[in-house]
Amino acid sequence: MSSFLLWLAVAWAAPELTPSDLEAVNNGEVVVRLSDDGTQAVGAVDIATPPDRVMEALLDFDYRVKHAAILKKADVYAKADRTVSVQFLAGILGFTGSWHAIYQWDEANTKCSYGLDPARDNSLESMSGDYVFTAIDGGTRVTHHSDGKPGSMYPAWLIRRASKSSTERMLESLRARAQDGPE
Repeated sequence: MSSFLLWLAVAWAAPELTPSDLEAVNNGEVVVRLSDDGTQAVGAVDIATPPDRVMEALLDFDYRVKHAAILKKADVYAKADRTVSVQFLAGILGFTGSWHAIYQWDEANTKCSYGLDPARDNSLESMSGDYVFTAIDGGTRVTHHSDGKPGSMYPAWLIRRASKSSTERMLESLRARAQDGPE
C-alpha cells in the first residue's frame, strides 16, 4: 500500500527542472517541462537584463499577444500598486477561451504571481502560477511555474501541445522584449 501511495505522489508531482535542464538554460536555451497531463509546467530562461526590465516586459500584454501562439487579445481592466488585472482571449485549432487573471508582484521585482479573478467569468476551471526572477551574472534567470485546468471541453492532446509550445514561446518573447525593448 505505501509503495502505491509513493508512486501516486510521484506520478502527480509537479514537474521540476533537472540539472541537465539548468545546464541548457545556462547555455541560452529555453527549457519547459510538463506534468504527464500537461496541466502543470515549469520553464526557465536566462535574460541579459536586470529584473526591473524583465518585469516591465512581463507586463507588456500587447507585446505578449503579438508574439503568442494562442493569445488573441489582452485587455487590462484594473490597475493598482503592484497589481494588474487582465482579460485574455485565446484560441487554437478552433477552440477558444477567455479568462481574467490578476497579476501581483513584490516591491523588489523578484516574484510575480497570478491567478484567476474569481469575481469574473472564466472558461478555465483553474489557473495559477508565478514568475521568479533570480539575479545571475549578466542578468536575470526567470523560472515560470504554472498550474491550470482548462475545463472539460478541451481534449487532453490539445492541452499538452498548447501548454508546451505556448510556454516556450512566451519565455522566448519575454527574453526578446526585455533585452530589445518594445517594437
